[in-house]
Amino acid sequence: MVPWNILSKPEQLDEIVTESRRIAVVIYKHSLRCGVSSAAKRALDQDWDLQPDELKPYYLDVIGSRSLSDRVAQQFKVRHESPQIMLIRNGKVIYTNSHWQISVNALREALK
Repeated sequence: MVPWNILSKPEQLDEIVTESRRIAVVIYKHSLRCGVSSAAKRALDQDWDLQPDELKPYYLDVIGSRSLSDRVAQQFKVRHESPQIMLIRNGKVIYTNSHWQISVNALREALK
């Protein structure tokens, strides 16, 4: 199971940028209304074996926090998709993917 940190406030984005300078951070943008999003989240939860010192995971509900989701896309210069995963290091997105391409294996490869 993924030890999700809930992303719900705009000021957390500054914290994520700061955190990403010492540890990789992932943001998972999830839609509760989307079957693909639910399947991707379930796969992440089932396959998660990354250690807390490797990656800090954040979960963003795009339906409940649409304006924050838009702000994430704008700040990190990534087109909004849902579901979507973004891997951040040193304040910049180094990997992003969406829909059926979301996986723990893909994150592990991007972390190398």
